Parts: sequence; C-alpha cells; structure tokens
Amino acid sequence: MEAATWKVLCLHGKHQCAEIFSQRLANLEKKSKGLKIQLFYIDAPFFLPLQEGQEVAMRCWYRSSLKDMSKIDNPSLDMKRDFDICLEQILKKEKDDGPFDGLLGFSQGAGLIHLLFNHQEALKFKFAVLCGGYSASFDKKERRRGKETSEKTETSKNVSSLHIIGRKDPVVSPKESEDTYSHFNVSNPDAVTAMYEHPQGHVFPTNKKAIDAIADFLVKVRKIDTKEIKVDKSALSEDVLDEIDALETIFPDMCQIMRTSPLPICLQFSLTSAEELGEKNHSTCTLIIELPDGYPETSPSIVVESVMSRLVADPSAACVALKKHMKQVLQEGEGMPVLFNVASEATEWLRGIEDSSIKFEIDSKQIEEKVPETDDEKKEKEVSEEEEKKMVDEATRTAAEFHYKYQKRSRNTVNLDTEGLQQKGGRWELVVGLVGKPSAGKSTFFNAVVDPEDEKTEARIAAFPFTTILPNVSTGYFAAECPSKSLFPDGKLSDTKYGRDFHGDRLIPIKIKDVAGLVPGAYKGRGKGNAFLNDLLDADVLIHILDNSGLTDKQGNKVLTNAKPKKSRESNTESKEPEVGDPSADIEWVREELHRWIFNNVWAKFDRVRKKPERIYGMLTGYHCTPFVVQTALNRMGISYNDVNSTVGQWTQRDLHMLVAHFLRVRFPILLALNKADTRGARSRANSVRKQFKYENVVEMSARAEWLIRKNVRRGRLQNHLRGSNMLPKAEENSEKEMGKKIGKMKSLFERLDGTGVHNAINTAVKLANPLIVYPVSNLTSCVSVSNRDTVLEDCLLMRQGSKVEDVYNTMKKKPYSLIDGDYIRAEYRVLTEKKATVAVLKKTDVVDESKSIVRIVTNKRVAWQAALHAKQATASSK
Repeated sequence: MEAATWKVLCLHGKHQCAEIFSQRLANLEKKSKGLKIQLFYIDAPFFLPLQEGQEVAMRCWYRSSLKDMSKIDNPSLDMKRDFDICLEQILKKEKDDGPFDGLLGFSQGAGLIHLLFNHQEALKFKFAVLCGGYSASFDKKERRRGKETSEKTETSKNVSSLHIIGRKDPVVSPKESEDTYSHFNVSNPDAVTAMYEHPQGHVFPTNKKAIDAIADFLVKVRKIDTKEIKVDKSALSEDVLDEIDALETIFPDMCQIMRTSPLPICLQFSLTSAEELGEKNHSTCTLIIELPDGYPETSPSIVVESVMSRLVADPSAACVALKKHMKQVLQEGEGMPVLFNVASEATEWLRGIEDSSIKFEIDSKQIEEKVPETDDEKKEKEVSEEEEKKMVDEATRTAAEFHYKYQKRSRNTVNLDTEGLQQKGGRWELVVGLVGKPSAGKSTFFNAVVDPEDEKTEARIAAFPFTTILPNVSTGYFAAECPSKSLFPDGKLSDTKYGRDFHGDRLIPIKIKDVAGLVPGAYKGRGKGNAFLNDLLDADVLIHILDNSGLTDKQGNKVLTNAKPKKSRESNTESKEPEVGDPSADIEWVREELHRWIFNNVWAKFDRVRKKPERIYGMLTGYHCTPFVVQTALNRMGISYNDVNSTVGQWTQRDLHMLVAHFLRVRFPILLALNKADTRGARSRANSVRKQFKYENVVEMSARAEWLIRKNVRRGRLQNHLRGSNMLPKAEENSEKEMGKKIGKMKSLFERLDGTGVHNAINTAVKLANPLIVYPVSNLTSCVSVSNRDTVLEDCLLMRQGSKVEDVYNTMKKKPYSLIDGDYIRAEYRVLTEKKATVAVLKKTDVVDESKSIVRIVTNKRVAWQAALHAKQATASSK
C-alpha cells in the first residue's frame, strides 16, 4: 500500500516572509513529491522596519527588542501575547489547509516550534524539522538564547524531530541548537530524534546531503507511524525522480534504488506479469539498470538477472531473449528518458509468454517471439506506394486547411490548456531553421540575416549542391512593434539594445540555423538523409527557401534553360507537367520528406502503440516538444485525451498519416520563402504558388540582394542601410561605379517588394512561432529599465506562451540577462488598455500575456546585518 502524503507547515525565520522561505526551500520543494510530503507556508504576524536594499517590510514571529518594533505596532514586549497571536494564526492555517502532520522551521521559526510543542498540547504533529533552532522561553530572564531552559514537557518527548545545525552559524551557535536537540532527545521507541550537521552558516541547506538526511528521517518516522519503509529517492536528479514517480503509479513497489554514489546510479526492477494483486503462477523478471552520468543523452545499461516462469524451461535462454528485447527498447529510445518504457516493455514481454496467441521456441541460445499477423496488418502491408502517396497528400491538405482556418479564428487568443496538459512556459531561445533543396539560396539567406562580421565567418556559398554539410548557426534579428508607440503619445521611443529596423520597430535576437540541402528520398537516407532531418529537431519554426528562378532541378543542379511546358500532340494544348524548376513541385516533395521522416519512425514502432496507445505521446515528444503539442494535434482530429486509449490502438496507416500532418503544422510551422524574386518570370511563378497553396504563408524575397547590401555596407562601399528599408541603398563617394550599377538593378525589386523581402521573411516566420515578448521595468509609470535607470523599456525578454510570473522572475535572475538578484516578493504590471498609468498586481502563478507584458518584479536583497555576520564568520574561520 502506497504511503500517504504528509502535510508540512513551514515557519520562516526573522527578516523573512513565506514567499522568501518558499524560495529558500525550492530544492526541497522539487523533491517533496518523492519524499511524499507537501509543503505549506505562512507569514508571521509582525512586520519589521524596512532596511537598506529592501522594498518590502519583512516579518517576525515575536519581537525581542524595541529596535524590531514597527511604529504601527503596540510597543509591548510581552512574548506570551505575541505567542498567542502566532498560535491563533497557525490554528487558522490548519483549519484552512490542514491538518498538518509536521512542522518545519528555520531560526526564529524553529524557536517558535519549540514553544508550540512545550506550551500547546492540543497540537497533534507527528514530527518537526528545526534548522538553526534554539530553546525559546517566556521567562524574561531566560529569553536570551543560550541559556538552557527546563521546559521539557511530555509533548516534546513524544514527538519525532530532526535538528539541522550549521557548524559556522554566526547567528544561532551550534551549542544552542545542540541544547534544543537534548530537549527532544529521549529514549522513546515511539519517537525518532536525529541531528544533521552541515558546514555552512545561518542557512537552511537544501543540497543533496541535507535532503538525504531529511529523507532518511522521514523514512524512520514513517516506519514508526505506518510500520512500513519506503525507498529513499532524494539522491536522484529531478528528471529521474519524475520517471520513478511515473513508474510507481503504474508499477507500484517494483523499483528499488541500489546505489546513488559513486556513479552510475543503480536501480533494480522486480517486475511481474500479474495484472492483479495476489494473482498466482505469474512470470517475473529482475533487471539491474545503471544510469550513467549524462543520462538520458547517454543510454543506460541493463542486466537481466533472472526470468522466472512456469512456461520457460530454460531460464538462462529467457534472460538472453529478454536482454535482446531490452537492447532494442534502448535503441529506439536513444537520447530520451526510457525507464518507463523499459518497465512497460519488460512487463509486456512477460505477459507475452503466457499469451496463448504467442508461441516461444526456447533453446540454450535464444527465444524467438512469433506473432501471428492480423488481417488488418496484412492489408496494411499491401498498401502500394501510389496509395500511400494519396494518403500523405490528403492528410497534408486537410491539416493545411484546418490550420489556416484555426489561425484566422483564434488570431488573438492562445490555447494554454489542452485536456489538462498545460503549455510549458519559460525563456525561449527561438531557433529558425532553414530548409530547402541544395542551391536554393539557404546559405545566402543565412548570411543576409545574421550579417557576419567578415567573410571568414560567413556560411560558404557556391554554385553546386551540398555546399553546406554541417549546420551553420548564428544570431539573427526579427522586428517587433514596441509598446512605447502606444504608451507615449508624444512620439517618444524606447531605448533598444540591438537597434531598430527601417519602420522604427525594435530588433530582437534569435538563432538562425542553416542545415544541409534536402533531396527527394532523404527520409530513406539519400543526400544527408536522416542526419539532415535530425538537425532540425531544435528548430521552432522553419523557412522553406525555394528557388523561384526555375533554373534548378530537385537535386539543386542547374539546368541550361527554363524549359517551357510541352504541348500535347492530341489536343495541341500545354501539358500540366510542371517545368523543370517549378517551386510548386519543390513545396510538395519537401513537405512530404518532413512528413515521412516522422511517419516512418512512428509507424515502425506502432505495434507498441497498439498495446499501449498512450505511448503515442512518448514517440512524438521525441521531436523536442511537450505532450501538450501532441494533444493539440490529436484535438484537431477530434480525439480528446480521454479517447486516446480507445481509438489510437485501432488506427490504420491513414489515421497516423493524418496525425503526423497535424503534428507537423503545430510542431514545425513552415513559411514558404520564394527566393530569387529578381529573376525573369519569378512574379508569375509566385502568383501561381499562392493560388495553388492558398492555405500556406508565402513571401517573396531576394536573399542575394540583401546579402550584397549587407556585405558592401560592411566594406564601406554603401551607406548604412536599415533592415527592412524600402529605400535603395546609396553608394559611398569612394566606391567604384560598378557598385552603382548593381544597386540600380535592384530598383524594380525594391519597388515591387518594398525592399529585398528578407527582413519580412524573418518577421513573418517568427510570428508563426508566436513568442511572448516581456518588458521588465523598475517603474511602471515611467517604464524605466531595470538594467539601466537612464533608459526606457530597454530590457526585453523572449518567452514562450504560457509563461508565468515565476518564469519571468527566473529568466530575469539567470544568465544571460542577470537583471535582478534577491528574493521574489511580488509582481505588478501596467494595464495597457488604460490611457492612464494603471497598475495591477500579479500572482506568482499567473500567466503573462501580451496585455501584461510590461512587468515589475519586486525583490528583497540580503540585509546588511546578515552579510556582515557571514563575512565575520568567514574571516574567523580563515585564521
């Protein structure tokens, strides 16, 4: 029987608050699920005066001197009165969120726990964790810490307690904490009393060793309370812990941690074919799994210790067969978390032994599993290439039309919740991937967008296929309209770190990735094959660079002439066969390559999905996305999360093709960029593409024109030319005449496209990805920047849709931004719909959207007395 989750009330220290304490315990909070505890926080009732570096007053549980009293408080030093107020507040919290099984306190909060246990026997807590604790007293003569009190009631004797003591604590000496430990340390079989010492100062440690100590303590307390011992999982990383939590849900009590240090981590799976508790004559197996440093990128190793079954005459042969099967499971899940799949597949394998429809031939070397083909499987194997091509085309058209209509219908809304699967927010290092056949102009486009400092850092450009072998990755910029245009009627513009484009919109950096050219049959291994396709996994949106000159074939080879469509002998009319370099044909086969890349990978393993349909999520999240994205694609097919198990297992190839087509639209939005717009006939071909692909996003451009401008501005031959400008660049006086001629040839292009079209292509692609742009400020009225108080709206964060206030705070605090430090207190935003500077409050868990994009995060830095004490202690320890 699985142990119940215990509720723990956390009491912060003096000069803290509930919010700050929750941040201090963030690592413990992450491990709480594995420890089977749930943490709750409460603010102390009394405020302290503001100190230097603080914007918000901190709190305390009781006031030991007039210096700590706020002016608005009654200057009474009656500690009993303060205690009664605290007790009333704690009892109210217990009524609202309790009952609580334990208390956890730091510093003054730990002192309050001592008082609670000694003076309030109505509280029925099972245990307490005291960090930096001391023996608090109501006696004025003994109120000063360090003086031992004699208050040892039966309450403290019968409660389990863990005492965390800092050997370098400058605020509460180790001696004081040890004295408190002695108050609880009694010989009582119904109580656990433990001590953990750490080498730090006055802090609540949440490193691995500290959490191990807490976990070990809770295991012992739980053993006394429930007479059962649970596995200690606190030594594992958060990702591995999440995997084991998922395992315990489906395979309870079957995973044991054998070793966490030294690496590799060693786990033991004891699996059974039994589907119900108490089932007899079932098959079992034992697996030893070692997780190396770098898991899941580095695959684990598996040893099959035993296979026991009444149907297996040779257990050693069965071990060999199961190991072979497990090796295949690891190969299929390479680079991804596989613990759940290992347990699931091993269990299915065991059940297969007892399935009358599955025969096993056992010998000393191997076990071969023979599965009779179903009628549907035989029929699906007979699907011809032509029939499958029709399935792909039908699915692609259906998904394109749905996606187009969905975008029009929900242009101003973002779905953040799909069947309970929430879109994951956070900082977004957005990547735009460039795809297309060889010699379409991808590398030229790349150079035009990233504008390298010199020729040495440019992507290689040449007039032959596969010039690019390894991906080129660099920083480019897209433009976004700045909120200053609506905030400041006087026309005042905000400050920007990366400049503005021709239209006055601010430039924001993104990653541009140019991969090797794609050729028909890449999903079968032609050209760069799957290596190319795998290079796209970290892309968030794709720009399909199309050669709109009509002068290259599908492989990117130049043709001598742009052959006109042939006339039919019978009707004397033009045939419908596309010309040699028709971009329409390129659009179709490139889309099909991407489709088949995903489809073939999933279909090859679809027999596993038939057994357990929810595996479809794991297979598609391997393409660097979340289950939310997979469910979004399923929703477009009319399949809800609750319908997956009853429908997906019955799918045919046609159904999977439809899911892949929808998945491609959601996971890899594609912009069609018709390159070489300055060649003969390009305009006519572009109109034909728009007509044929009416549900696609299409732009025209000339990457070569933009690249020439950027390169010659860098060389000093052209005057500075803002991105997105619809004005022809001007040659410098010292430039050669030939430069003026080159610019003159661009005139018709600029008149038709309002520029080269390259900047428009990047902006359009980023809009398809739909990032959230957040502007952190230090003042919501003046919108003064956080990083520089002399600028306005200079700071800009690129976030994922669905990001919460907490995500914004973490992004601001971490590199590369490092805009703030200190502890999170609260957040506010400027209401953009109001003409006046109206401010509203945001909760830490609130989702930020475009209407709340100007945000102020309030933090408190460590106060001076804390820094001084730690510095003093560090100096003393060095002598």
